[in-house]
Amino acid sequence: MSSNAISFIVEVLGDFVAEPRLVVVAGHPGAGKTTLASYMCYYAMQRGEKCLYISFQEDGDRLYKQLYNIGLDFKRFEDLKQLTFIKLPVPAREDLVQSALEDLSKNVSEHRPRVLVVDSVTAMLSTVKGSARIRGYLQNFFWELQKTVEGSIVLIVEVPLDKEYAELGWIEFVADAILILKHRARMGLVERVLEIRKVRGRKLTYSEVYFTIDNERGMYFYKPIVLQEIKAPPRRRIIAVHHGDKVEFKEVASPPLAVYVEYPAGLTPWLPIAYALLIHMSRDGKTLFISYNTDETSFKTFLSWVLELYGADKVLINAILNRVSFVGLNPSAHTLYELVTHMLNAIDAVKPTTVYIHDVATAWTSAAVDPKEYATILYNFVFEVRSRGIDIVRIGSYVDPVFSSLNKLVSSHMIVISCTDPLCSDKVVHVTTPRDTHRMSWRELEEATKKLIQATKEQLS
Repeated sequence: MSSNAISFIVEVLGDFVAEPRLVVVAGHPGAGKTTLASYMCYYAMQRGEKCLYISFQEDGDRLYKQLYNIGLDFKRFEDLKQLTFIKLPVPAREDLVQSALEDLSKNVSEHRPRVLVVDSVTAMLSTVKGSARIRGYLQNFFWELQKTVEGSIVLIVEVPLDKEYAELGWIEFVADAILILKHRARMGLVERVLEIRKVRGRKLTYSEVYFTIDNERGMYFYKPIVLQEIKAPPRRRIIAVHHGDKVEFKEVASPPLAVYVEYPAGLTPWLPIAYALLIHMSRDGKTLFISYNTDETSFKTFLSWVLELYGADKVLINAILNRVSFVGLNPSAHTLYELVTHMLNAIDAVKPTTVYIHDVATAWTSAAVDPKEYATILYNFVFEVRSRGIDIVRIGSYVDPVFSSLNKLVSSHMIVISCTDPLCSDKVVHVTTPRDTHRMSWRELEEATKKLIQATKEQLS
């Protein structure tokens, strides 16, 4: 169950269990309205309160199964008598609307929930569209119902697919909060956005937030990172340190690192990749390697070839590969937010001390995004990883000055490889840290890698 979704909802709405609120969750079919409302219900039940879910559309068993797939076990709370799910018939005539409201009121009085979900009120709104009298009755009914619930009422409203929002009429005036979920197509992929239309009494600094829904993380909201909230202490790590001809492993303490490795287009930098992996290759550390264009077999083949070329035997190569978890992702098959979700899922599963992201330029060239939007996603992701005490190493080819600048801006350390001639027969490596900048020839990098392999062999033996 996604704690991210719960914390985001509470941040936006406040404590909606203790403070009565009338919340409207509107959106396109399949946008995530029922899922969002269910998180609110689940949060109340986790606190020992009751939730009443009134549905005019959803089947209980089907809903429970869908929610269970994302970590919300409604059946357990139903068995504990904290959840009551009731399916009511859709009122097809105006005279049946009042009868449906009476049934709803009766169930509220009987079960005394702290959160009431009505899924959805669209059917009733459509039925009474031409009746001012019944619309007025609906308005007064839900206004007065808050006093009985003594908690929050969540009204789900459908928005037609051909519209960005619905004309909510009287609901817009009586609601304490209006959240609108949208999904739209971009490059043939589905992109999900939550618009915060209105929240009475809350000070918010953003009005739209992207989100994803998947079976591993459930509903996940990508709210802006607040640097003051990052509490990652300096991390103690064992890394390889060069002293002339010798390499030794030392324990050092520093904030989590953000390293960017850039190489010329067309160059496959497996030597720098091997070197960067070995720098952090300690007995206790875990490494996650995420690639945007290489499968696991190719990764192991190329890395083994480089390690063997510079002096590693098969025992050492296997020891290194066993300490690296590999994940391959295709950026063209996901939105950037979905890509971030998959990477965070992998990080949660592996719990690495260092994560490498290989060929990051592919995400830039395969996604039709504004540079400012890309910068926002990149900034938040890098700081999210660092806030967990994890070093992040991003590796990519030079594409254009904008892409290069964005990646360097979010990095604490940079390794830039450049060619010394048009054919790139020789290369130099520029290393920039917060303390200094120095330059290595390709030959010096090769010699350093040989020494590092020998030191790693001793460290892991």
